[in-house]
Amino acid sequence: MQKKHHLTRNVIQKLRKKGHEKLTFMIVPHSEKHIIHLQLSKFTVAFIIFIILAVFSASLLSMKLQNNIRGEVNQLYANSKVYLNEKNQYLSKLDELMENQYEIKEKLYNYFEKAELEKTELKVFFSDDVIYRQAEEQILKESKDLIERVILIEQKHKNNETNLQITSIEEDLLSGWENNQINRNFSYNEDVLAYRKLSIEMKQTIQALKTIQNFLDERINVQNGLPYYWPVAGGRFTSFYGPRISPFGYTNEFHLGVDLADAVGTPIFASANGVVIKRGYGGGYGLRLVLQHEYGYQTLYAHLNKAKVKVGDKVKKGQVIGYMGKTGQVTGPHLHYEVKMQNKQINPLPYLSNL
Repeated sequence: MQKKHHLTRNVIQKLRKKGHEKLTFMIVPHSEKHIIHLQLSKFTVAFIIFIILAVFSASLLSMKLQNNIRGEVNQLYANSKVYLNEKNQYLSKLDELMENQYEIKEKLYNYFEKAELEKTELKVFFSDDVIYRQAEEQILKESKDLIERVILIEQKHKNNETNLQITSIEEDLLSGWENNQINRNFSYNEDVLAYRKLSIEMKQTIQALKTIQNFLDERINVQNGLPYYWPVAGGRFTSFYGPRISPFGYTNEFHLGVDLADAVGTPIFASANGVVIKRGYGGGYGLRLVLQHEYGYQTLYAHLNKAKVKVGDKVKKGQVIGYMGKTGQVTGPHLHYEVKMQNKQINPLPYLSNL
């Protein structure tokens, strides 16, 4: 052991002795008048060489890092440019959508005014201030919910719970928090707020369209339930509602309907949606059908050659329910057509002349 220690000490002493040996450097000017002598130990020379190599290596490393950083900066600049272009495209599309939405809203509002739907308690269109406030409230709530969700994910990550289903925005937000790149007081920017306003506007438009559709459906149901329909495929008036001289004599009588003449077999249509409540022969009416409609209306179709429906059948406006004939007390083939309202006989002509 002592022998090894002694050997090590001898080696160190020899290295020190060698290191302290002097090296003489001569700097000879061009004139050779004043020659400069420099004496440096081997240790000093070695240290200077080490410093020069270190500086050179650091310079090479710095140049490499600078090139890498320049490449990353260029890539970030390119990505940023692409992002800005996409953002500008989105904002341009957003402006177009908002303009289209405004035009649609104006037209719908005009329809509401014409239909007098704005006078009802149903509120469909809201002011811009109300929409902006709703959008802000939604964004603030979503921001708060998102932060709470990411905090929960962060806690579960610390507990090594890796089987979590997270969205891309939650993953980006969590990564930004961990790298201190994103403030924990996260909130959406104005662009998202603008899209949310558009979303509320479009939902409002959809609701307005549904309201108009319901209104039109109700109007169609009302129209289909009213006997405004020409009940014959052709036909011409041969007798009107009211007092007349009987075609079978010279006595006065009150004609309860209108007569529309055409050939035997001409199709007869239901003048409104309804239910067949009578079918069969009825004295001078011959073969006749009676339909019950909504709003207290009834219609009668007499002198038929053939009936296509039976009692209890539901019929639609314009549906063929029979064919013209000359059954009963007639002078020729025609349809005798009557209209009742709350079981009171009324003149069918206004319902036919307004078609």
